[in-house]
Amino acid sequence: MSSVFGAYLRRCRIDAQLSLRDVAKAVGISHVYLGEVERGRRGPLVRSRWPALCEAIPRLSLKELHRLAVEEAFADDRPEDGHLLAEIRRLRKLVPAGKEQA
Repeated sequence: MSSVFGAYLRRCRIDAQLSLRDVAKAVGISHVYLGEVERGRRGPLVRSRWPALCEAIPRLSLKELHRLAVEEAFADDRPEDGHLLAEIRRLRKLVPAGKEQA
């Protein structure tokens, strides 16, 4: 599974020469969970963790994290993971394009 959000995190973390464990500790999550996010096995981190993530990895941008999370929310090949983004994908499928209420 691919994840643009996770790939961006991983690329920035490695470029900053930071370990998965160090970043996970700074953000307050397990290194296993962060690794799963980077590999696309989990959806993007919850938004409340993004400021700590940007502090831990200075090259990260809140604006870019948001853009990638939205992009991922509407990708059809993501596994259902119980997060808000999965719910957005589900609801989007219920209303055919062009049939939205004004």
